[in-house]
Amino acid sequence: MNDFPKGGILLMALLLSAGCVTRHLEPADPDILALSEAGAAAYAAGLPSKAAVLYSQALERGRLLDVPREVARNAYNLGLCRMAAGEWMEARRWLDQARVLLEPDGEELGRVLVACAETATRMGDICEAVTLAERVPLVCKETAVRCQALVLLAEIHAGEAKWDAVRERYVAARRMCKGTEIPPGLSARQEGLAARLIGAGVLKGDRAACLLRKAELLRKAGSYREMAESLGEAGDAFSASGRKADAFTCYERSAHSLDAGGQRVAADVMVGRMRSLAGDLKDSTYIERLALAERILAADKTKGGTP
Repeated sequence: MNDFPKGGILLMALLLSAGCVTRHLEPADPDILALSEAGAAAYAAGLPSKAAVLYSQALERGRLLDVPREVARNAYNLGLCRMAAGEWMEARRWLDQARVLLEPDGEELGRVLVACAETATRMGDICEAVTLAERVPLVCKETAVRCQALVLLAEIHAGEAKWDAVRERYVAARRMCKGTEIPPGLSARQEGLAARLIGAGVLKGDRAACLLRKAELLRKAGSYREMAESLGEAGDAFSASGRKADAFTCYERSAHSLDAGGQRVAADVMVGRMRSLAGDLKDSTYIERLALAERILAADKTKGGTP
C-alpha cells in the first residue's frame, strides 16, 4: 500500500525518481549516501512520507558537514516528496532552497526548475511557471527534462486556448523525444495534448485513439485513477463519433478499474454511460456485460468507497 494521493504516482513517474540527483554523483559522506539511497527506495515504493524523513536526515547531515551541494540535492528530493503528497506550498519551499543553492547553472538545476514549474502551475502561479519552464532548455541537456518543460508549457497554453502555441510546443516536444526513451507518464501527457489539439480542430487524427494510448501509458506509469479517467474520455470520444460499441467497452473498462480502486461514485457514472448505450447495441452480450458490471458494483458498495 502506498500513500500517494490522486496524481501523485504520475508525478513520481514524471519527475524521474527522488534521489536520482544524488544517486549518480559521489556524495561527500557515506552516511548521506546511505540515507539518500534509503529515501529513494521508500519513494519508489510509493511511501513519500517515509522518504521525506530520510531525505531530511540526509539534508541535515549535509548542513552539518557544510556541503551545500548535498543540501541542495536533498532539498530537491524533499520537494519531490511533498509534490507527490500534493503539498504544493511545502514542496515549493524545498525546491526554492535547492534552486538557490544550485544557481546559476548546472545540469541538476534543470530538474529543479521543471519541478518548480510544475508546482507553480498547481498553485495557480502561471506566469511564474512559464518563466521557470522556459529557463529549462538554457541550463539542461537532458532530453526527458527538456521535453517535460515543453509539455508543461503546451498544457498551460491549452488552458488559455492558445492553440497555435500549443501545437508549436507539442510538435517541438515530439521531435525532441523521437528515438529517446522517456517516462510513460510524460508520453501520456503528450497523447493528452494531441487529443486536445484534435478536439480543437488544430490537429488531424483520431481523438479516441489518442486517449486510449494515453490510458495505456498511464497504466504503465502506475497511475490507475488517471488511466480509468482517460478510458472514460475515450468512451466519450467514441460515442461522439458514433462508435457506440467501442464507447461501451471503454466505459466498461473504466467502471471496473474505478470500482476496484474504491472510486464507487465515479464507477457508477461509467455504468450509467454503459446503460445509455446498451439498448442501442444489437447484441445481447452488451446487456449481459452491463448486468455483470451492475452486480459487481452493487456488491462492492457494501464495502464502502470514496467519491
